[in-house]
Amino acid sequence: MSKNKTLLAIVSILILAFAAAAVAQPGPIGENILVKPKSGQEAQWEAAYKEHLKWHEEMNDSWNWVTYQMMSGPRAGEFFIRAGGHEWKDFDALGEMGEKDTANYYETAGKYAESHYIWYDRTHRDLSNMLEGGGPYKVLEFNRVEVKPAMVGKFLNVVRKYHAAVEKTNAPMHFAFAQTETGGATSNFVFVGLHEGYAGLEQSPDVIPKMMNEVYGAMDAQAIFDDYWSCVESTESYIAIRRDDLSYIAPETTSNE
Repeated sequence: MSKNKTLLAIVSILILAFAAAAVAQPGPIGENILVKPKSGQEAQWEAAYKEHLKWHEEMNDSWNWVTYQMMSGPRAGEFFIRAGGHEWKDFDALGEMGEKDTANYYETAGKYAESHYIWYDRTHRDLSNMLEGGGPYKVLEFNRVEVKPAMVGKFLNVVRKYHAAVEKTNAPMHFAFAQTETGGATSNFVFVGLHEGYAGLEQSPDVIPKMMNEVYGAMDAQAIFDDYWSCVESTESYIAIRRDDLSYIAPETTSNE
């Protein structure tokens, strides 16, 4: 084989490998639904939602719908349903399937719900540290940060420094970092700690300061922390547990986002 043909073959293989990787990489957009069942009708909502999930199975739905139950904070007892790993164009492709999905939900579980809050977010994968394949994670630790709108750029720069420190020290922290796209202020961000169980929540409060000091030195690390708090309007935290019995995972899926 000539040198030119060999080079062409190598380039072709690299292009195919890159294309395969691109296809495997989940999209950054996630649909989130926070459901508050009517008081005293929580059990009815759960039973009806299981019926709705059977509909997804019968339709051979290609999307994942993962449900978590909020366990702390003002929304304790509510349900957080997420369909992640998408591109915006995927929502166009739903078409009639999406309409049937909504109709079936309200015929089953929807009538037992007091409210639904829906928003869409974008996962910053370059600033996240997730396991390959997206889990599954049994416990989510939410740390929501409302950033001053004028400080979004500065805030993202701080997060980049934090993420760089995690990578440099190979810290055993798994987290997703997402930003609200619509359905709320786009200056709202959330760090989602990803844990296999409650034991993952146990972490010494000085772990992050020590990591930052190790990478940047005490003075620069403190300056980074100061920059962080100068950007923040408010914060709140809460945890949620994964409910596999209230989740639908598409056949042959490679992600649990």
